[in-house]
Amino acid sequence: MQHFDDHDELTEDEASGGTKNHGVRYVLAVSLLLAIILLSASWMGFSLYGTSG
Repeated sequence: MQHFDDHDELTEDEASGGTKNHGVRYVLAVSLLLAIILLSASWMGFSLYGTSG
């Protein structure tokens, strides 16, 4: 880390904490897929069975 008068500059490894994996990408993809499936199922369920009211 380099210290300057008004700011500090971190190296790439210091800023990322040394992690280079892309786990967030997979979590977001799976979450998006599950959300699409659940919303589609609820939409199809309401259109098939309607609402009782």
